Amino acid sequence: MAADKLQRVEWVVALLATAAAVLLSFVFVVHADGLWRDEVNSVNVAMAPSLSELWRLLEFESAPVLWVLLLRGWLALFGSSSDLGLRLLGALGGLAVPAAVWFAALRLGRSVPLVSLALLAVNPEVIRWGTSLRAWGLGVALGIVVLVLVREATADPSRRRILLGGLFAVLSVQCVYQNAVLLAAPIAGAATVVLAERRWKRAVVPLGIGLVAALSLLVYLPTLQRIAEWRMLTQAPVTLGMLAARGGAVFAASGRTVLACWFAVLGLALARGGWRVWIGRRGDRGDVALFAIVTGLAATVGFTLFLLRLQYITQPWYYIGLAAVVAVCAEAAIASCLRSRALRIARLGLALLALFAGSSGAWSALQARQTNLDVIAAHLRTHAVRGDLIVVNPWFYAISLGRYYHGEADVTTIPPLEDVRVHRFDLLKDRMQSGGAMYLLHEQTRQVLQSGRRVWIVGGIATPPGNASPRSLPPPPLPETGWDTEPYRMVWTLQLAARLSAHVEEATLVPIDVPGGPLEGADLLVTRGWR
Repeated sequence: MAADKLQRVEWVVALLATAAAVLLSFVFVVHADGLWRDEVNSVNVAMAPSLSELWRLLEFESAPVLWVLLLRGWLALFGSSSDLGLRLLGALGGLAVPAAVWFAALRLGRSVPLVSLALLAVNPEVIRWGTSLRAWGLGVALGIVVLVLVREATADPSRRRILLGGLFAVLSVQCVYQNAVLLAAPIAGAATVVLAERRWKRAVVPLGIGLVAALSLLVYLPTLQRIAEWRMLTQAPVTLGMLAARGGAVFAASGRTVLACWFAVLGLALARGGWRVWIGRRGDRGDVALFAIVTGLAATVGFTLFLLRLQYITQPWYYIGLAAVVAVCAEAAIASCLRSRALRIARLGLALLALFAGSSGAWSALQARQTNLDVIAAHLRTHAVRGDLIVVNPWFYAISLGRYYHGEADVTTIPPLEDVRVHRFDLLKDRMQSGGAMYLLHEQTRQVLQSGRRVWIVGGIATPPGNASPRSLPPPPLPETGWDTEPYRMVWTLQLAARLSAHVEEATLVPIDVPGGPLEGADLLVTRGWR
């Protein structure tokens, strides 16, 4: 295949991968429908009546202020009532990812993006969470852009490049907290290149950019101190095996064939890029290969150590930034050796294989809803009346329900919390530490049912063994489970279930034909009568 013809084919495949990323993003937008609780949490923080209140509520938001301010501006322009309108903002964040991959490929590899874009474009986890109404998509894009800018500012320092690198480094860490960890990877990569060439003074450039980004996070120290008072509720023992399983599931989300493409791309990058570094490193291409390999390895090791230290049960969105950085670095390492026609054809073949093997699975996966609580809320608006009581279990489902239900019935949670606009773990901690957390709810359900009204259960309620009501747990930490919230939630649920089982005359499961999403789907139960 002639060089110019091969280049045209590369462009066609790169544009095909871009089209796939755009199309799959809008498949998600069209089918996601209602906002799930984390998205509603962001909306409620952004809608705070004042900027000071917004800043206070950042304690209960998982991202720094940049995305929340962008969301606040969008709400001011277009309003908050339209889910589709809000999802379009999420789509812009998601589409920033392929744009950033193009930027990185053209600047680092001086070639169109093929394997990096193809692998990310058909990954349903990258599309779903990057395009959701959260900071993840924009955060991934900024992380990729700053990777390129750090390398360029170090390789050829100028005031403009250094200022631009510092600006985007600050924007990156102000969008997603974990970008501070991923930012350390290109800093290590850029410093390694200049230190290998004994250009000691230039190592100050990436370190200085990192320092500026780190200093910009000092404003969150009071917020982090408040989070530390209840963070133990969200932590759990995490092992390297658990991280490997959860992270591996994200990389394998497009199927085994695409996972095999990941391994082939990474192996090719290490083999060919490593050869370029250790045997034939000359000039800019060799520097790019060294930078890419060190950055990709540093990102993987550093992020793994960070998650082990954090001790959170990770979710798929935790890994999409790492996946993007690794893919971009692998592409850059391969592109440093693209004088080989065989390597170009291999890269092209892997990109095509990933696209065709992963597209159908991604298409199906992205047609799922994010929640069905909007559907449940619509049923409650029609059938729940004044005097009825809606009990939400688990409590955090009330965040989503609160966006969609504005009827006449009272709404409470298990356990009752005063504020369910956002994830109020501080209030939950108080309920765990205080006795009698469920007493008022028990009395409220009795009064409602005795009056002839109904109690609606949104979520789930278990049947206690032998209808026996378990005793309340002592204040945490418990000897075996520490600050884990699940034992308390189960006891509270079983206590109410035992009470209802003993006294309710009729309990009916309401058919909700719309399934929920991967992390939020609820049933609806209605109870009547008291005996």
